[in-house]
Amino acid sequence: MAEHSTGVSPPSTSGGRGFGKILQKSVIRTKAKVLQNLGKADKTRDDDFEQHVQNFNDQQVAVERLQKELKHYTACVRDMAVASYCMYKTIKETYEINWTGYTEVASAVEQMPNLWEDYQIKLTEQVINPLTNYINRFQDMKKMISKRGRKLTDYDSARHNHESLCTAKRHDEAKITKALDELNEARQVYENINVRLNEELPEFHADRIGFLASLFNAIFTAENIFQHESAKLKDSMSEVTLKLCGESNRESKSSILRSDSDVDRADNNHQSVSKKDSATAAKPVPNPRTVSPYGNEATDHSASSPVKDVDQSPVHGNSQWYEAPESSKSSMSKKAGEEKKESKVNSSSNAVCIDANVIDHYSMPKAFDSIYQVPTSNQLIESLYPDDEVLYKVVATHSYVGDDTDELSFEPGEVISVVPFSDPDDKDEGWLVGIKDSSKEKGVFPENFTKRLE
Repeated sequence: MAEHSTGVSPPSTSGGRGFGKILQKSVIRTKAKVLQNLGKADKTRDDDFEQHVQNFNDQQVAVERLQKELKHYTACVRDMAVASYCMYKTIKETYEINWTGYTEVASAVEQMPNLWEDYQIKLTEQVINPLTNYINRFQDMKKMISKRGRKLTDYDSARHNHESLCTAKRHDEAKITKALDELNEARQVYENINVRLNEELPEFHADRIGFLASLFNAIFTAENIFQHESAKLKDSMSEVTLKLCGESNRESKSSILRSDSDVDRADNNHQSVSKKDSATAAKPVPNPRTVSPYGNEATDHSASSPVKDVDQSPVHGNSQWYEAPESSKSSMSKKAGEEKKESKVNSSSNAVCIDANVIDHYSMPKAFDSIYQVPTSNQLIESLYPDDEVLYKVVATHSYVGDDTDELSFEPGEVISVVPFSDPDDKDEGWLVGIKDSSKEKGVFPENFTKRLE
């Protein structure tokens, strides 16, 4: 009866034989290493090759670290691209359409994402991918180095086996011949791979210079191009915003000038000079800085003095107000004219305005000197008005020329920092003490010649 084929082939034994051969070689190599470690078998050493392997390992560690940091850098660039897009998008939305340069700002904002995208592409294609391919070469080289180690162990094992048979008491020529053949075969295989590695390892190590140089150049070039192009866009936006700032400052200044003009018009409506110049606006008049010549406290003539229609020119510095007897008015006026001192007398009033130096000349009461001492220098002013915290700032609305050394002179538009009086008793109504921002001069000035800044 004929046998029918079942279509199933018998199990192959080639796989089993291959595994057995591999296992046998592994056992032989392990035995050889044990004998070498115990000093019972010789071990072939190649110092030059060991140095090549050390250089190879150091090179691998360096490039793998570089790859790790470049991956982190690329991830940060990607995150920065997202953050930049969000920030500049917000800037574009905040920048109002009717502002100067809106079109330029919007165009620059739209170009920024393209620059980030190009930068990331260059980093990936010109840096990350070449470095990855370069690192893959290390794996191939490491496999060859491991294979060379195994073949060297086979060669040392075959040599030890041949030497053992040759030195044995009982010579078996067949075994010796077979061991010699195995030794020659192992030597041939080992020498082939050893020669190849001794050529490739030094060459691979030397090539690192050119590769890393081109890699670094790609990094620097890509970053330089990105920063240069982004700087151009940011410069254009900076110029536009600077122009916008200038226009805004001019508008603010014009607003301040218009406000000052309104103040001037209000002053013109409430003050006038003489009938001859009735159409001309009058300058504000500071309150007189008054001291009683009889030792009494300073008085406000605007409320308590019986004087009517007194000349309203600014009176300050050495000029003092006091009530003079009728018998002394004419003589004092004549002598004041001879001395060419400023003295203004109103014939219809009982008040006389004279210079403080003239008062001493006409033997005024001694109490006057103890009430008011004329400053002699700016050093005294600094001692009378020491630096203190700035209370607020004012801007001059009219020009003013100080008549005394402790008074400030200024022109319209100058800014003055108001500070406290060192002695509150020295403060006169309508007068302030301050420091000019332009020249740092310090002194008193009439308040109604200025306007407080908000």
